[in-house]
Amino acid sequence: YGYIYPFITNMVAGAMIREKDVLPGIKLLERNARIAMFGETPGRLPEYMHPETGRSDDRFSISSLNFLGVVIRDLFGVSVDERGEVHINPRKPKNWEKMKLYSLRVRNRTVDIFVDSSRVSVRNIG
Repeated sequence: YGYIYPFITNMVAGAMIREKDVLPGIKLLERNARIAMFGETPGRLPEYMHPETGRSDDRFSISSLNFLGVVIRDLFGVSVDERGEVHINPRKPKNWEKMKLYSLRVRNRTVDIFVDSSRVSVRNIG
C-alpha cells in the first residue's frame, strides 16, 4: 500500500482531452471512476492510502472535485468568460453518438447539456 494520486491522473486526463487525445483521457477518468465506485468510500476519490492499514482517508475531497471539473471544463468545454458569458465547446469523441450532462449549475441557472455529432443544445431547467 501507499499513496495513490487520482488528482494528478485527473489533471493528465484533462490535458489529454484538451489536446484532442480524447479517448485515452476518458479512459483515465474511467479508471478513477472505478476507484470511486468500488473503494471504501463510494462516490469519493481517496487521495491517500494509509501505509499501515491500507485504508483510504476520505477527508481529501479535492480529487472528487477535480474529476468533476475535468468532465465539465475539459470534456464538455464549459467556460465562463470575463464578461460572465457562458461558452460550451465540447470535445466529444468521434465514435460516440452523443454526450449528456444533467443538472449543471452555471452562474444563476441550472441547465442540461446535450451534445451529438451535429449540434450542442442547452436546456434551462431552473
